[in-house]
Amino acid sequence: MNLAMRKLSEYVIPHDVIAPMLDVYRYIGRNDEFFSSLDINLETFVAATVREDAFFLAHILDLSIKEERLKALILKDLKPQTQDEKVLSRIKHALVRIHENIDEFELIANEIVSLIQFIYGDVAKANDLTFDRMDKDAPAKDLLSSKTVSKRSMLEDLVSQYESLYKQKTIEQGLLATAFYLDFNAIKPFKTRNELIGLLMLYILLLNSDYRCFQLVSFFGIYDRLKGTFKETEMKASQNAGLGMHNPVELHKLILTMTIEGYKGLDSLVKNYQFDHQFNKRDLLENTIKKLPEIFTKEDVRLYHPSVSESTINRALKRLKNEKKIAPTGKGRSAKWMKLHSKKDKLNLHEQMRLKF
Repeated sequence: MNLAMRKLSEYVIPHDVIAPMLDVYRYIGRNDEFFSSLDINLETFVAATVREDAFFLAHILDLSIKEERLKALILKDLKPQTQDEKVLSRIKHALVRIHENIDEFELIANEIVSLIQFIYGDVAKANDLTFDRMDKDAPAKDLLSSKTVSKRSMLEDLVSQYESLYKQKTIEQGLLATAFYLDFNAIKPFKTRNELIGLLMLYILLLNSDYRCFQLVSFFGIYDRLKGTFKETEMKASQNAGLGMHNPVELHKLILTMTIEGYKGLDSLVKNYQFDHQFNKRDLLENTIKKLPEIFTKEDVRLYHPSVSESTINRALKRLKNEKKIAPTGKGRSAKWMKLHSKKDKLNLHEQMRLKF
């Protein structure tokens, strides 16, 4: 199969792609500034991003888990009870490992094999996670010769091409990651479960390309919202992939747009964090609670302010309770809170709960 990776040097990058590319690299130049601003609480924010990514991946994969159970699994690391819950648990732990090791990451075909085994090893048949096969280009020489060949060699070739171009630094690394993603999906190296592995590899390669906003802003949250546009752009980019005529440039443009959104979100996150440390945290918590749905949990508040201590959140809730602005609807760690309204307030009874990170 002809790989898009081999033709990257032939593509002409249009002006409407160069402009967002330059915007992304201006943001990348501020990576150290963003991360140092969060200092000792950096790991707290990364953990919040992992939880959010796990939530959206459960939706993207259409895992059959009720929202309350999904929320509990992500926030509290409950023991999974169903096949889909096991997949979710493994996805979350895979994301944790990705973030822990991204600075030492090196693309190896065996690591991709390990990834699919780690996530699906307990829920899928072993044969479903093996490499697929394809017809040989040349006919078999005799009746005993195999007419097919494993796709392992194709994946290894793809990985080798990526590593070679990555080290040469002649191709913009985000475009290189996009081409890898398209080629991986064209090959479909495994018999099943290629969709998730392809997405995770794109995610890993973007992080490895210094698109580090996605350590602190959910990549899969943005992807989930733009999934229709992303799939349509991917389909157009992959036309005639078997002939080596696919073009990753337009999909790369979309990923640059997603990255700019991620960096804008990161910029806001850092500014809010610095604001938290300059002004009264109690007032900030109360303002957050005012913006939450009519029924909310302590976890909803904490996810907006991951660096604020448990005791500070408890004091804010207690104060609002004493002022008869909120009331608990249960007891214990899973208790929910309900907003209380004066007669002049208009209560929106159609407000729906949303899981937010």
